[in-house]
Amino acid sequence: MSVPNPSVNNKNLRLICFDGGGVRGLASLYILDQILSSVGNPLPCQYFDMIGGTSTGALIAVMLGCLEMDVQTCINKYIEIMGDVFSDARHARVDLHGNIVAKYKQSRLRDPVLRVIGESCVIQDNAPENLRLRRHDRAAAFLVATYRNTSDSAIFSNYPRPFEQQSQWMDQVTLCEAALASTAALSFFDPMLISHGGISHWFLDGAFVANNPINILWNEAQRQFDGASTHLSDRIRIMLSIGTGKMGPAAISSKVTQILKVLVRLALQTGNTAKTFHETNMVLALNYAYMRFDPPYMEDVGLDDADKKDLISELTSAYGHEPDQIQRLHHFQRVAGTEQSTSFTAYEEQESFA
Repeated sequence: MSVPNPSVNNKNLRLICFDGGGVRGLASLYILDQILSSVGNPLPCQYFDMIGGTSTGALIAVMLGCLEMDVQTCINKYIEIMGDVFSDARHARVDLHGNIVAKYKQSRLRDPVLRVIGESCVIQDNAPENLRLRRHDRAAAFLVATYRNTSDSAIFSNYPRPFEQQSQWMDQVTLCEAALASTAALSFFDPMLISHGGISHWFLDGAFVANNPINILWNEAQRQFDGASTHLSDRIRIMLSIGTGKMGPAAISSKVTQILKVLVRLALQTGNTAKTFHETNMVLALNYAYMRFDPPYMEDVGLDDADKKDLISELTSAYGHEPDQIQRLHHFQRVAGTEQSTSFTAYEEQESFA
């Protein structure tokens, strides 16, 4: 897939990313539904030029960007997946050496993800497990994971990335493999092994490196959309970052004694990333070209509390009806516009000449 290159003469890029947060990703979708209702409820893959996410935020990016779902369908599928995944938990959480034993079997996530892919309109004649991530999709989409052996970020994308190492290996990665890699939270699931062409890599949850992937969204957009004479900041019409409320992500260490330290570090990291990005890009923020929506604190909702979906709905509804949030929605409506993305328009033009 080659990402269509929108005209560089205008502020025309719409970009969005989703934090990780387990079942609380449902709150992100409720927020997105409210946001897009202000501009006519467009399909996200036709409205945004780039959609990215970490962990369960990556699942959202897959459903919206790669499987071309509308938001309500995505909400329904997300609820189904979370209900299927977070059941039949193992009771033994620690082995004799003090290592964390994954709470859930990886098949609990793989099977519903494959089912959702198989039900998608984009599957065509492909078997769900063979559907490649890199295809000619309408919107650019990326998923953030972590290389287990180096703790470096791994970016899975449905577009070729300039100057990418091992690009042929990445070209072979399937949509399901990328989704499982980004969601492999060590205390919840085993690390994800992906093997192609005789080369194997182990991956952990993307939350370990960027639970809030706003900086990765910026970097990826620079790679794909920066013009020779136009800086990315001059191209952005709206850039959205959607959070999941205050949280404590799973630890990267498998040792029980390290978990609390990493929990604290990663919980702080998500908020600090948002604050730093806002301060660094103050002009965008003041012009409402950058906006972060982060639902209310949800300390009582665990990452795998799928039975608390009603509470998530109520808390997010209360957040969305606060006067400050309504005012921000008016700003979004004024700035973002209602027309289809320039990337989608360029994609349709390419298809018409194919």
